[in-house]
Amino acid sequence: MGRMLALRKFLTRKEIMFTILVFAFIGVIAAWGFEIVTHSGGSAPTYDGKLVADPFEFTITTEKAMYQLQERIKMNVTLRNIGEENVTVVFFSMPNPNPYWFRRVYDKSQHLVFYHKSLTTAPSEEKVTFQPGEFMQSQSAWDQKATDSGQQVPPGIYYLTAVISFMYKGEEVNLETQLRVLIKF
Repeated sequence: MGRMLALRKFLTRKEIMFTILVFAFIGVIAAWGFEIVTHSGGSAPTYDGKLVADPFEFTITTEKAMYQLQERIKMNVTLRNIGEENVTVVFFSMPNPNPYWFRRVYDKSQHLVFYHKSLTTAPSEEKVTFQPGEFMQSQSAWDQKATDSGQQVPPGIYYLTAVISFMYKGEEVNLETQLRVLIKF
């Protein structure tokens, strides 16, 4: 009987420790996720072309949602201060707005079909202050060609992806957003 109580106490302690470890693990994951959302480092991309990471709004927009096969897709990539105070960011490359904010295109299966083979920017430190509502905008275009083959991509759904990195309040901020477009015959 004494051994049974000792075994029960041991199992209870083991179960309690296991439960504590599980909750600690969940807490670490939740805290990590909270930090990602707060600092926007690696935030999940949106499919409406807009990512809001207070005090920033990062968007990619096109003239329309559907394009004909071989039609050039023109887009604007915008970083805007949506806060109520001035914000100062530090970019580590020039020029800004950077033409390579538009970075990649994925097909509906999330396979990479377009990317810039070389990102030529001058490494430097550029400090920019945005007043409330002020923005920077980069204009880009995609000719619907796959980078590796140089061939026209087939009709279907594609995700235009924009990426930006800068320092804000001493922390690195990485923003990524996607916009869905349809290419049809």
